[in-house]
Amino acid sequence: MRAIQTNDISETVAGIADRIDASLNFAQIWVPGDCRTPHDLFYLLKSSTSFQHDKPGVEQIQSMQTLFTENIHGIPGAGDCDCLTVAACASLHVIGYQCGIVLQGNGKYATHVLAYYRDWNNIIYPFDLTENFQDLRPYKKSQYIKINF
Repeated sequence: MRAIQTNDISETVAGIADRIDASLNFAQIWVPGDCRTPHDLFYLLKSSTSFQHDKPGVEQIQSMQTLFTENIHGIPGAGDCDCLTVAACASLHVIGYQCGIVLQGNGKYATHVLAYYRDWNNIIYPFDLTENFQDLRPYKKSQYIKINF
């Protein structure tokens, strides 16, 4: 599956949602059956991924299967924040958690995206594979977007 290439934020959000949906079958196979908590999933994904910037000027959104098997960087698991968010949301969904994305930035435009999940008490937690478990970067603006499956 090819990566989506865009530089428009609305296209980026739509592309992330599309890639999450396209990643669900792969995530079902990739996530081990004994990985049932966001904590365990975070460290599994964190140890299997690495941050790699996209080429300047174009947002490349990889599905989870592309991230791990046909990586645009030539390094399995390498991607930027949107690629890591796709893998996080697809994986959170298959272990039974409601999730979505958070757009963050300090100015008019978002410069970072991450996943979030809701626990069984309906509390929202960040799930950012570029940070430590449940850490949230200190941006001035954050927009939470639910992903419907």
